[in-house]
Amino acid sequence: MSDKIKDANIEQENSVDKKVFSKKKKLIILIVSAVLCVAIGGGALLWYLLSPKQPPQTSNAVKDNVIHKIDGTLHKVNVSDSNVKFVDNGESEYKIYVDLSDESLKASINKSASFVKDQICNSSGVELAIDTELPSDFSKNTYAIVYGFRRAFEDLGLSMPAEDIATTGYYIKTIGNLVFIEANGSDGYRMGGLAFLREVIGYDMISEDCVVYSREATTMPNMEIVERPDFDYRQIQNYYTGVESYGMGMHTHTDLWIPINGWDMHNSLYYIPPETYKNKYPEWYRSDFEQPCYTAHGNKVAYEALVETVFRVVVQRMEECPTIENISFTAMDGTGQDSCWCDTCNEYKTLYGTPAAACIYFMNDLNKMVQAYIQNNCPGRTLNLVFFAYHDSEPAPVERVKYIDGSGNLIWADPIVDENGNYIPLKRYARDEKGHFIKDANGNYVYETDEQGNYVYLTCDEHVYPWLAPIYSKFTSSFYEDVNKTYAQNVDLWYTVSSNVYLWIYGTNFKYYLFPYNNWSSSVETYRYLRGSGVKYIWSQAQERNQATAFTDLKDYIDSKFFFDVNSDYDKVLSDYFDNYYLDASKQMRDLFNLIQARSEYLEETVSTISGGIYDEIGEAELWPRVLLENMLNLIDEAYKSVEKYKYSNPQLYENLVKRIKQESIFPRYVICMYYGDYYANIQEMRANFRDDWNELGFSVHREHEGDMQSVFTNDWGL
Repeated sequence: MSDKIKDANIEQENSVDKKVFSKKKKLIILIVSAVLCVAIGGGALLWYLLSPKQPPQTSNAVKDNVIHKIDGTLHKVNVSDSNVKFVDNGESEYKIYVDLSDESLKASINKSASFVKDQICNSSGVELAIDTELPSDFSKNTYAIVYGFRRAFEDLGLSMPAEDIATTGYYIKTIGNLVFIEANGSDGYRMGGLAFLREVIGYDMISEDCVVYSREATTMPNMEIVERPDFDYRQIQNYYTGVESYGMGMHTHTDLWIPINGWDMHNSLYYIPPETYKNKYPEWYRSDFEQPCYTAHGNKVAYEALVETVFRVVVQRMEECPTIENISFTAMDGTGQDSCWCDTCNEYKTLYGTPAAACIYFMNDLNKMVQAYIQNNCPGRTLNLVFFAYHDSEPAPVERVKYIDGSGNLIWADPIVDENGNYIPLKRYARDEKGHFIKDANGNYVYETDEQGNYVYLTCDEHVYPWLAPIYSKFTSSFYEDVNKTYAQNVDLWYTVSSNVYLWIYGTNFKYYLFPYNNWSSSVETYRYLRGSGVKYIWSQAQERNQATAFTDLKDYIDSKFFFDVNSDYDKVLSDYFDNYYLDASKQMRDLFNLIQARSEYLEETVSTISGGIYDEIGEAELWPRVLLENMLNLIDEAYKSVEKYKYSNPQLYENLVKRIKQESIFPRYVICMYYGDYYANIQEMRANFRDDWNELGFSVHREHEGDMQSVFTNDWGL
């Protein structure tokens, strides 16, 4: 059951200004400090709450709090009131018509129409019929919501907009009583349906059990909407249901990627399992058989067999997944250095400055075979081949300053720009018929040229794209900030080599899942930077296989808004979330969030070992004083009291609200149970209650690796 909110504009007071987090961090701390002073009544104790037990270390750099705006996005929304009746006295004359003539689109059109039908029913009680054929007397006076039927659309004098909506955008146009939802692709129809709901019934999904309907659907507004999501591929980061990913306009792994043996990434050896091929083709692998060798150790016969074998797997899987556009051939996980260290791979690295060069050669060769197959067998099909720019393969192969260090090693340093300020791709080196690099009589490598004598450059062919994963970035700072300058620049460097760059970034601390990772506001600015650079795919990996606490789920709601429109209003997004998700407990939960964020930012500014990395030691006991945690739990208790009135008047709503509040209690309770047991005579009872709530809420692990809490309950807590 969803929480139906008829008026999403109900204002609830907050003790902290909702716009505080777009201001300087010192202001944040002062404001939240004032809240704490009231709560605990003492300046000396306040310092204890906001300070580590250790004296403050050397301060980190102050963050840039500029709000950036990105030009070139497509959100033309013209909506006005009309007198056309939509829902009147619990009834409607409208009907939904779906054009199922295109085999590749009919499933998505059907799903979008059904979703629209269900949401209208939930909000108004009216159930609209769905039909696949337009009525014989179809005209602009027909009460119809129309998916597709492009000829009928054009017969009414309408035309598609000039703007590029690609396959993920849509055009919504009313004429008379009619509403047309037009798109060029599956995701376009999905997003068009969500936009229709947004304007007609004030639809907004926060979670499967919390859907907002803020507009009474008495009339059908006049609409002309041309929109395209700012990121075409928008992958959800945390634990989710299928309804949530669909209804929030996000994508799952299975929406975007063709898996190999169940894996959409870290999957290269599933194409060529060593147990099957290593005896015949040991050259396909790094010497430890834990990663592929993209050059087959310089053996041309083995290399051609490698490309052919991977190609056959790609063809098989693309035929089994006919509508999915992306497939990756990516390094395996957990092996340290990802690249091969054979002599041939080292030669590529020496010539081009990065192991990614050998991967580009391989992926281009594979892509030529794949695109030829598509042209001959399934023309019009899109399939993108994606490889990792990760770990030692993260740097883009571009012209750089080079020098020899004191140990005699060749160092590729800062990138070089041309007279126009553009980065410069590297010239490709010529190879002979065996695939070996050619040297002249003086032993110098020779550049490759085309038939006209022009240099050939090392770039990714169309449909070959890097999946950049800057794992060492400081994600609690944005890509506009100096601390991330190298990683942000690398995005632009890869665009020198490829027409598209996929971004895998991070939204949690993988050693401390249950602790707050302070990237709520910084992520928004990073998304703006990436959109401004031209990125179309983005995934901020967090806790997709685990329930989350410390307002980690809030990040999915933020992502759903800013992946769609990077110029969204951050303060409004936060207010919508807290006011609609927690209702009467909005004030207490917003105060809790503000307190957690202020504490996290304080630690980043004062503790030198906490800089925003995804493996920082943010879970040490002295960083989270017991009295601060108890203050958090006091806010939780106040939140419970605030929703008590629904216990009998709306039991399902009450159950949902209690669950949401309880989920955010997990973080402070965990720290108390883990570190402060000596302070509580009833600690075993507290731990048992924590365990029961942990299991009830569906939590599983407290960190990415070796994080099973059941063993903690048994072995550490003695439950």
